[in-house]
Amino acid sequence: MSQAATRTVVLMRHAEPVSSMEDSARPLSVQGRRQAELMASWIALSDAGIVEVRSSDRLRARQTAEALGRRLDLSPGRIREWKALAPDADPSVAASDLESDPRNVVLVGHLPHVERLASVLLAGDPVAFRMQLGHAAAVVVVREGERWTLRTVIAPADVQALDQASRSG
Repeated sequence: MSQAATRTVVLMRHAEPVSSMEDSARPLSVQGRRQAELMASWIALSDAGIVEVRSSDRLRARQTAEALGRRLDLSPGRIREWKALAPDADPSVAASDLESDPRNVVLVGHLPHVERLASVLLAGDPVAFRMQLGHAAAVVVVREGERWTLRTVIAPADVQALDQASRSG
């Protein structure tokens, strides 16, 4: 069955945490909170019709998702943890769930999972291509009909540069 409407999924790496040590309880740094807010503003302006934000259970991912949800004016029930975004989860599970879910969503996770999920959606293989995503960078994919296509890859620095260009031009 073909889908008539365009669906948007934003795959996003969590914003910058307080240190580079591996710890599931690391909160966002001051810079990370700024990154999350900047990306949240860009997503809101993109008019993608986002109705839900999902994240892994790690604190840095949850805090990124909460910042997005606040800026997108989503109710707390629309911001939730999703086991399919755990750093060691099989990206095919999330991809399969997205196939049957018609909603426009933001998924906040970790590397290499976010990169592998994008690869599964776009190429059917978790290692077909690699992306070097910095903190709070996003991969926007859209589904029209039966195929996912890459719409854009954007990072907080890109959003900041676009904002500065629009103010000066």
